Amino acid sequence: MTGTQAKLSHAQEQKKEANEKAEAGSASYVDLKVASLKMVSDSCQ
Repeated sequence: MTGTQAKLSHAQEQKKEANEKAEAGSASYVDLKVASLKMVSDSCQ
């Protein structure tokens, strides 16, 4: 997978922030925008 960090508006960040903090716990997190995705194995579905 390749991509870049997603640029969200302040309003979008505020909307997602509480849910993301709950999912990530104490780990850091970043929103990503995927540019390309390649399946490396036919058996991983």
